[in-house]
Amino acid sequence: MWEFFSAVFQQTGILGLSCVVEAAVIAYLVRLYRQKDNQADALNKRLFEMSEKRLKDVVEEREKYEDLSQDLNKSINLLIKVFRKKNGINGD
Repeated sequence: MWEFFSAVFQQTGILGLSCVVEAAVIAYLVRLYRQKDNQADALNKRLFEMSEKRLKDVVEEREKYEDLSQDLNKSINLLIKVFRKKNGINGD
């Protein structure tokens, strides 16, 4: 790499060398940006997958709690009927 920069300097001077170095730095930064962008994309994909899984889990839990709530309501209604029947209270 040093030989390349030396040859550029000998043929074009400091101005040409600075342009080549600037282009090399820009190319390096673009490459670095793409790597970081790819890493961010992978992370975003993973986070999205995790959020989808969590949403699915939450929906399943909600359905379980709704079922439990319905069962609990049925049990309470049955207990109320039994209590009323034992105490001779009419009212459905």
